[in-house]
Amino acid sequence: CTFMNRNLTSETFPKGIKQIDDLAFFTPSFGCIFDFTACSEIPVLRDVNAFQAGDLENWSFYPPNIGFLVPKSLEYSWKRATNWSALQSYIIGV
Repeated sequence: CTFMNRNLTSETFPKGIKQIDDLAFFTPSFGCIFDFTACSEIPVLRDVNAFQAGDLENWSFYPPNIGFLVPKSLEYSWKRATNWSALQSYIIGV
């Protein structure tokens, strides 16, 4: 499933999310906050391209103000998990 929502500024994920597929989110170039704080396990990130930004002709992988809120207790592991490690500078433990 792909979320192509030009108005998407935040998305909250439920505790039981297991996986995020490649190309799952296409966010506006101004970014988005993805809230995983309810998660007790790190979901599998199939590909770092799950969080693209911009439009179909001009996109980059990560807009400047993208953020991933994760439980503080999982922050270290989250930043080192497969594919999530490419996003580690955007992962914030809360």
